[in-house]
Amino acid sequence: MSKYSFSVSAITLLIALTFVSGCTSSRTSQAYGSGAMTVTLDIVNQTNSPVFYLYLSSCSSDSWGADQLGSDVIAVGSTYSFSMTPGCWDLRAELGDGREVDRRGVNISSGERRSWTLHD
Repeated sequence: MSKYSFSVSAITLLIALTFVSGCTSSRTSQAYGSGAMTVTLDIVNQTNSPVFYLYLSSCSSDSWGADQLGSDVIAVGSTYSFSMTPGCWDLRAELGDGREVDRRGVNISSGERRSWTLHD
């Protein structure tokens, strides 16, 4: 096999892997909050617009935490999952069409998996 054939094969494989990894409908982020115990929160986007920002804050806080999505976007029909500490949380999703959707006072217990489905 020549160097040229190997390079073309490697590039083709890299492009294929990039395409396949970009087609998943569920992504997972790092844990939010502090502590060793975590819970899983699934954000399900059933709106007609992608979610560009996702903010969390403790129910006792007067301000939103950092955006949880970073460079990720929750596409229409997709689910985004991440780990966080148990407790009482306020959630805010900012959609691509400018809407803000809030859910306040979400109590999540240790070991629990919760889901928040966004609807139009």
